Order: sequence, then structure tokens, then C-alpha cells
Amino acid sequence: MNQVKESSNTRHETLSNQRLHLAYLDGIRGLASLYVVLVHCWDVNVAEALQPALLWLPLAKFLRYGIFAVVVFIVLSGYCLMLPVVRSNKGYLSGGLLGFFKRRIRRILPPYYAAMIFCVLVGGLILWLDRTAIFQWNDERVNALNGLFSPVFYFRDVLAYFILIQNFGLHLNEINGPTWTVAVEWQIYFIFAVFLIPIWRRFGIFITVIIAFSLGLTLTYLLGEDVASNICPWFLGLFALGMASAEISFSQKTSFKQLKNSLSWGVLAAVFAGVAFLIEWLRFSLLKELPEWIVHYGIALATACLLIYCTNFSIKAKALPPILRLLESRSLVALGIFSYSLYITHAPIVWLVHQFLISQKLSPSVVAAKWLLIAVPLSLVFGYLFHRVFERPFMSQFSSNLKSKKREGISLAKSYKSQDLVFRGEKPIRIENECSTSLSKLLEWLRDYLSVDTVTLLLPVIDQQNLTVYATIGLEEEIVQQIHIPVGQGFAGHIAASMQPMIVDNLSMLEVVSPILRDKGLRSLLGIPLPIKQSMTGVLHIGKLQFHHFTERDVQQLELAANLIKSVIADTGHFNFK
Repeated sequence: MNQVKESSNTRHETLSNQRLHLAYLDGIRGLASLYVVLVHCWDVNVAEALQPALLWLPLAKFLRYGIFAVVVFIVLSGYCLMLPVVRSNKGYLSGGLLGFFKRRIRRILPPYYAAMIFCVLVGGLILWLDRTAIFQWNDERVNALNGLFSPVFYFRDVLAYFILIQNFGLHLNEINGPTWTVAVEWQIYFIFAVFLIPIWRRFGIFITVIIAFSLGLTLTYLLGEDVASNICPWFLGLFALGMASAEISFSQKTSFKQLKNSLSWGVLAAVFAGVAFLIEWLRFSLLKELPEWIVHYGIALATACLLIYCTNFSIKAKALPPILRLLESRSLVALGIFSYSLYITHAPIVWLVHQFLISQKLSPSVVAAKWLLIAVPLSLVFGYLFHRVFERPFMSQFSSNLKSKKREGISLAKSYKSQDLVFRGEKPIRIENECSTSLSKLLEWLRDYLSVDTVTLLLPVIDQQNLTVYATIGLEEEIVQQIHIPVGQGFAGHIAASMQPMIVDNLSMLEVVSPILRDKGLRSLLGIPLPIKQSMTGVLHIGKLQFHHFTERDVQQLELAANLIKSVIADTGHFNFK
């Protein structure tokens, strides 16, 4: 309970003045997913055939740490899922357990099942082609990528993948090998929500990390090496380290602030990474019996320190050091956005390219070169298209967004009777039709001019403690459901309380009051205060479904639009601006 005892006013003031530039999270995710694809494009058999060739030796050494990318994914998952909890006023999962699992189901399962159906169809097509003698797949090379993808599987294999237990070492045929990590993470979600969060609320993050470490390692040795190597129970400790990095980064407690500001997190990240790679090198050569979880914890500590280091720069509105600026590059961030689709679809693509090249009777060097040059770009293209079709709709409720765009206008509250504006005891005022028409045209122009997906105007209601949506493009449900935003809470509430613009590059990092913002799949938001009269303040905000860097120029443009909106309202004669 200690985590949420700090003053709510202090928390509101701090959060509302922060501009969340956390693009590096997508950058790290994109870099890790690309590395996994490269690793899987470096077939073990081909690598062994090329060992004498000095040309390929550096690449072979570089692409032998694929599991490190998985470790990074797990730490990132703990960080991202813990961040909204840490930044919330109450320290609870938004929407409770049911809301948490609904969000996880919608985010993870639809694209996952679509990828599994794709793999099953590819496997069936391959076997059919083999039987018709169009292609001869069924030789000793068909299992050259064993562990990545296999066209031969049975109902029990499909069932295990369907219920996400393919990591339990059931001697399954691989339908989609890389998705074992999706199963592990899915299982951790339950432990996180049901077990770790209550412990965190009662005892704090450090006890939570110790318990997660202890439980993970205890299960590792109780299950035995063969079973544990598939289930990876020690990943629970990696996830807890991600949770800890989120709290250290954003907690308003004095002890965490001192911890965050007293340590050289960048140096620690480099030291932990160096130690982990050294231990892994020893495992490859001298200490082959050394448990792999030791190396994984080293990488996890390095990742957690890196996240704290980067977040410190974002909180202080400073640019990352040049060596890390790549993580915020547009290409890498864009890759991070569809990294999940890339991760769960690349296995059959890589396998098909490999089989085609092997059938051409090429030398190992030529196969390796062509494999990398063909399989990687093809996986990226397919992953992006898959994201657009099977992942993005469940991130953004894209179909409902299209319907709203077809209206070619905005939703306006037809009657403000139940949400009357009030100014210092004056009687309630209703904005007339002439004002609504002008606002409609102005918001439409603003949407097109700034190339955004949503434009929303919120105005204060009679109790002076809440905002409600008066006009919007793209968030019509907020008017239908008459959602009220308390001043000081959520995105718009923080802006109204602080009277400062607010930029959010990644909405998943922010606790919001209105669930419609996330249901619509908004990723980036920019909002500014809209003073109506003296102490009465509205909010004007814009949003995009895709990641976007809003800039100071965007703030200035939105402020100009806000001045026009105030003029429109004033011209109706109902408001007397000072």
C-alpha cells in the first residue's frame, strides 16, 4: 500500500508536466525482433558447413545469441504492463482482472491464431504438393530447420499450440517454433495479475522481485533440466525486473527518486551486458555445465538498467545519447510497431525460402547469402502485411473507425442540457447551432491540416470538476456514453489541471480515464488547455492511430486553432472573454 500513499496533487502535477517520449521501447522491440529473424535465417546445418570459411565466421558468432532477444522481450513486457499500474492513482490494474485479461486477449490471441492457421495451411499445401510430385519436399533436408517449422504435424500438436502449452516439452512437431515464447509470456500474464501485483501492493517491488526470482529458480530445479529448458520458469524473475525498472522510472516516492538519480544506469547496463556475454562465452568453451539462467539474468539486468537510463532522458525532455538515438529512428520504431506480427509469422517464410534454395543444389556460401538476402526482406514484408490485416484491427477497432470517417463530419453533442456550462454562478449556457456548425468546419479543417485521425474538444460541466466531450472526429462513443473526465485525472484531466500542453508518443504508457482512447487504438496524442473564462478550462486534443512524433510546431498550430475555437464561441454572444 505504500506505493500509492503519495499526494495525488503531486502525482498529477508531475505526470501532467511530463511529455512521454518513449519511442525507444518500440525501437528496442523492433531491433530484437529483427535479430531473431536473422538468427533463424542462419540455419545450424548451413553454419556448420561454412565454419572453415573465415568470411562467415564473424556472422556465425554474431548470430548465436538469439535467446538474448527473447530475454529482452520478457523484460520489456514486465516494464510495459507495470507502467500503467505505477502511473495510476490507485496502483491497480485498469479495469481490474477482467479488464486486464480482456486487453491481453484482444492484443495477443487474434493475430496469434491467425498465424497458426496460416502455418497449418502452409503445411497442408506442402504435403499436397509433395504427393502430387510438383515439389519433392520429403527428403532428409525437410527437417533441416527442425525447431522452426515443420509441415508434418498432428491434431495433438495443433491442440497444444491452440491452448498455448507448446512450451511444456511434450515432444510436439513444430508448427511455429518461435511461438513457444508467446506461450511462456501468456502464462506469466496470469502470475503477474493474480500473484505478483497483490504481492507488490502489500510488500513493494523489491520483495516482489525476490519472490519472483525465488519461485522461478525453485521451479527450475524441481522440474528438472529437460522440462525447465522448455518452460523457462526463471523467466518470471526477468519479468519482475521489468516491473522494477518501471517503478524506479516513474514512482514519485522519495526513495525511488533518489535511487533513480543516484546510480549511473547507463554504465550499469553496459557492465551487466558485458558480464553476461563473458559468461556466455565461457559456457560455449570452458564452462559448458553452467546454467543458462545466470546469463539470462545478466542480460535482463542490463535491459532493465537501459530502460531506466532511457526513461530518465525522456522525463527530463532530453535527447538520448548518439549511440542510443538509433532506438528512436523512424524505421526502427515502425519495425517495432509490427514486431509481434513479424515474430509469429517469419518461421514458415524462412523455412520455405530455405527449402527452395536447397533444392537449387547451390554451394553453402551461396545458399547462406541468398537466404539472408531473400528470407529477411520477405519476412519483413509479409509481417507488415499480416500486421495490417490481422493485428492492427484488434489494436485500433479499425472497422468502427472507418465507419466514423465515412460520415465525413464530426459528432457534436446535440443537447448540452445535462452537461451545461457554468461560469462563476451565471446561469447555464448552451452553445447554439451556429456555433456548432462553425466548430464542425473548424475541426474538420484541423484534422485534414494536421493529418490526424481524431480531433476532440472537451468542455467543463456544471460541477466544474469534470470535462466532457462536446465535439469530436473519431471518438464519437465518448459523446454517446457521456463520459466524464475528472480534472486532474487521465490525459485531458492532467492538461486541464496543469494548464500545460501534453505530448504522449505512446498511449500505452499512460493511465487514461476513458477506455475509448485505447479501444480506438490511438498510439500518439497531443493536447492543449483551452481557457474559456478565468478559471474555467477546456481541452483540445488530437490523436493518431499510428506512432507519431508530435513537435513544438504541432503545439503552436493547435494553439492557433484553439484561439479560433474561442473566437467562434465568443462570436455567438454567450461568452464574455477577458
